[in-house]
Parts: sequence; structure tokens; C-alpha cells
Amino acid sequence: MSEVEGKLLCCDVCGKTVFLKYVGDGEGDGGFTRWRKYEDRPEGWGRFATFSMLCPSCFKRIRTAIDSAVSEIREEHD
Repeated sequence: MSEVEGKLLCCDVCGKTVFLKYVGDGEGDGGFTRWRKYEDRPEGWGRFATFSMLCPSCFKRIRTAIDSAVSEIREEHD
């Protein structure tokens, strides 16, 4: 049996997941500050406002909805 250490990113909207493998520790301040390092997030995965993590599809849908709402508000004030 084999094991892979890492972390699982999960989209807060649709639940889609992606696994990032653990690649080692980072170190700063002569070793006083340490952190765990993982593979880079796949392109398009990111954080947005009140959501912790979004997949590329949900990120695009939310960004489009917000842009649309902002455009409507601007039109009302013109």
C-alpha cells in the first residue's frame, strides 16, 4: 500500500476537488519560521471575496455575475 501526503482543495460552490502533493518544508529566519510547501494550484483555482476556494468554472461564473451586477448599478446612477 502506498500513501501520498498533501492537501485537497475543494470548491466552495460545486464541491469539485483537486489534490496537491506535499513537496517539502519551507524555512525562514534561520529555521525559526517553517511552513509546508505543496504543488502549485492548477491554473484558474483561487480565492474570491467570501469564498475560501473556487474551481475555474465557478470562479468565472461568480466573476461574470458580479460584473453584471456592477454594470447594472452603474447604469442606474448615470
